[in-house]
Parts: sequence; structure tokens; C-alpha cells
Amino acid sequence: MRNALVVAALTGLTWYAAHPPLGLWWLVFLVVPGWMTAVHLVRHERARVVFATGAVVGLACFLPLLEWIASTPATPVAWIVLCSAMAVWTGLVSLVLRPWTVSRAVGVVGPVLWTAMEVLRARGPWSGFGWGDLASAHTADSWMLTTARVLGADGLTLLTALLGGLLWAAARGAVLAHGEIEPGPVLSPAIGRVVGAFDEVRPLVLGAVGVAALGTLVTIGLPAAVGEADVLVVQGNDAQTNLGGAAEDLRIVEVHRDLTLAAVADGPVPDLVVWAENAIDRDPSTDRGADLAPAVREAASAVDGHLVAGVTRDGVTAATFRNSAALVDEQGHLATVYDKQVPVPFAEYVPFRAVLGDIGPFRLVPRDAAKGEGPVTLDVDGMRVVPIICFETLFGDLVLDAVASEDAGLVLAMTNNSTFGRTAAADQHIAQSRLRAVETGRTVLHVAVSGSSAVVTPEGEVLDATGLYEEATIRRTVTVRTGLTPAATVAEPLAWAIAAIGLLLALDGVRRRRNGGTDDRHTTSQETP
Repeated sequence: MRNALVVAALTGLTWYAAHPPLGLWWLVFLVVPGWMTAVHLVRHERARVVFATGAVVGLACFLPLLEWIASTPATPVAWIVLCSAMAVWTGLVSLVLRPWTVSRAVGVVGPVLWTAMEVLRARGPWSGFGWGDLASAHTADSWMLTTARVLGADGLTLLTALLGGLLWAAARGAVLAHGEIEPGPVLSPAIGRVVGAFDEVRPLVLGAVGVAALGTLVTIGLPAAVGEADVLVVQGNDAQTNLGGAAEDLRIVEVHRDLTLAAVADGPVPDLVVWAENAIDRDPSTDRGADLAPAVREAASAVDGHLVAGVTRDGVTAATFRNSAALVDEQGHLATVYDKQVPVPFAEYVPFRAVLGDIGPFRLVPRDAAKGEGPVTLDVDGMRVVPIICFETLFGDLVLDAVASEDAGLVLAMTNNSTFGRTAAADQHIAQSRLRAVETGRTVLHVAVSGSSAVVTPEGEVLDATGLYEEATIRRTVTVRTGLTPAATVAEPLAWAIAAIGLLLALDGVRRRRNGGTDDRHTTSQETP
């Protein structure tokens, strides 16, 4: 068991290292083989041992990957709870894998089960949490990244897992076969056994080569370019000053206004100006936000009403609020408003508030965010753009649906990471925008109050990235596109198909377990329990 726990811990750390801040993306191919090895080592142990081994994989990854959560007002409790929840997922999928570890099909079954786990954890409970999926590691310049334009993120995860799983199964099969192969009359015993062992696992090796080729070749050109847009991204540096309250709200708005006015003082008005999530932290159209209205109006007028800004608005009741993105007209009015569809559980709202609302850190979430009703396309002087807000960059289906709703030409990823300080959260968040840019075939303007902000191309390239906690603007001409990528049609059905197949494999695994561990007639004698 000790060896299995060591392998599990190393696998989790490898999974972590494949993502920002380290970004060693090529390590992502070792995650599924490492996990399969750890489960294989404890396949004869009790269920709780197998579960614990799988849970170690999740903990070793997510504890360092999500360490920035410990800096939030929710204290380290939220960090520990969330990492533990992710470990439950890897523990459960390890239990499901165990009956298959001695099957020749494990090289395919293991990757499918892993991908099904990622599909399900990204969708529930509540809104799900897909952070750290295998696909997002590819945003650090992997050759397979553009596959997401056809298959979506979950399809890319499946190819990644399959490549590792097939090679793992081939290596295991070769080791097992090596001692059973009789050397031929011409070759030396050692060479004969190696050749014979390779012959035994040739289909697995060829399958792995085929998956690698598929990950390279399955791509498609970008949607058609229909024009260009002069865009201005404004980062107002929410520097966590000691002002607090209304004074801090006003300072942030005035900084955004001043940066906007300075950027347009000596040149033409941009086609689009974007302020990040919560840049306007009270609704300037209400009495409560009236002190913010003059600065908002001045900035919006200076850019001819081409301003899209993050606005915190009051909800229907005093106990609710709306996290919104709004097109602000020249008079400073909120002309068209998008409300965030997927608020963050335990950060923007407390599930089961009647029961949990008075517990420790949850008291720091005094109001619940109301959910928006669907995607909203903003028409900025004839150019269609779709905003998504912070946590929503995790959800490929949401972003693809938003782009498809009116064939929008640009995506605005508006976020506020100031709570997380100088941590890897900002880089991990940009990685998600890179994946969404590739999936949709659109330029994504990633706009953060405190950074990092950037322009992300449809190929996933990051341009003009700003530093953390600096006042900055980005002005660039970007391409506006129309038409949908195959992922808009393929990604979500493929994801649910993988989940369904994974559940069927889980049920078949229960049958195998009841039959004494396996009924695979091709299983080698050394591995029969």
C-alpha cells in the first residue's frame, strides 16, 4: 500500500505541475497512467484502501493548485472543503476502475472513466467545479490544443487520457508477456522475448500512435473573419486600499474613468471599451450608487457609449444582488444588461442558507447572487459581443451557447481576482479563457480589475498580458468573426456520451467484481486475483 500512496501522491503533484503556475503541460500525459498504476497496486485491497489511494491523487493536485482560495474571506476552511470534494471524485473513480485493472481493455476503459469523472464533476453538485481538468493544461502551447475547436474541452481530455492509458496498458502487457514468450531459433533469447512482447501489445501501441495523430490532425480552420475592431481593455487596479466602503467604490470608478479618458485623449474613439467585473460596485442608476454616476457618465460619453462594464446591482429583495455586465450609453445609463448565470456557491451565494448561513465563514456572504436567465448579446454600435463573468469561464457549454445565440463576434471574460492576491489564480483563469477562445474560434478579451488582463486570440495565444495590481490599459485591433466551430455542436453531446459510457462501465465493473474480479478470458494468469 505504501508504494501505491507514493505513486498516487506523485501523480497528483504531476497533475498540478501541468497547470499554471508551473505550466509543464507535457506532464498531463502522465496523470492517467500514474493514477492507473496506483489503483493497480491496491487492486486486491479493501474498498476503503482503493478509495483512499485515489483520494490522495486529488488532494496532492488540488491542495497546491487551489492554495489561493485560502487567502479569501472564507478562510482556509473553504480551501480544505473544496479540495476534499475533489478528492472524493478521484477516490470514487478509482473504486470504479479497480475491477477493470486486470482486463486487456483497461487501456481504454481507464481513460473513459477518468474523462467521465471530469465531465460529471464539472457539472455537479450545484454548478460543478471543473477547475484543473486535463484539457486546460494544453493551453500552455500544446500541439493538441486546437483539437478543442472540434471536440471541445472534454474531447481533448479524452484524447489526452487515451494516449496515456494505451501506452500504460502496452507497457504493462509487454512486461507480462516478456517472461512467457519463447525465443525464436534465429534471435537471441533476450531479443526474441522483446520482439515477441512487442508483438503482443502492438495494437495498443498503434492505438496510442493513432490517438496522438488524431490530437494533431483533428482540427479545422477558424470561422470567417467579418471585420476588425479597435478595442480598449481597462484594468483599474483594485489595490485593497484602506478606504473601504463607498470611498473605495468611488476610487475604483474614477481610476477606470481616468485611464479611459487618457487612452482616448489623442486618438479616435475605440469600437469597444471594457471595464472588468465589479468595476462599478453599486448601480449608478439608483440612489445608492448616485455618487458613482458622474464618473461613469463622463467615461461613457467620451467613448460614444461603446462602454461595457461590470456592475453590481441590487436584487429584487434586500437579501439578493445581481452580478452584471452592462452596455453603458452616452448618458451613463445601463442600456442592456447581462446577469451572471452561474454564481459561485459558498462565495456569491450559500446553498441551504437556512441551515448553513450562520456557520462560521458563510456569515461573510451576507447576500445571495440571483441567477441570470440566459445569454445576452450586447450590440455595441452594430458589433455583437457576449460577456461572461468570472467563474463562468469554466463552462465551455455556457460560452459556446452564448456565442451561438446571435453569432457574436467577440467574447468578453470579465473578472475580479483581487481577493486572491498575488497568487496563481490569475494565470489559471487566463488558461480557461484560452481554452474558451479555441473552442469558440473567437478573440476573448480577458479583463480583470486587478489583473492579469490580456487579449486571447482564437488560437489560444495570449497578447499584451498586464501585471497584477497595476493600473493599465490594452489597446489593440482584433479580428471579429462569424460562424460556429464544430465544438458548438459536438462538445456537449460528446461530453454526455462519455459520461453515459462511463456509468455503463461502472455498472459492468460491479458485475465483474461479483464474478471474482474479472471474467476477461484474455487476462494473463499472473494477474488473476
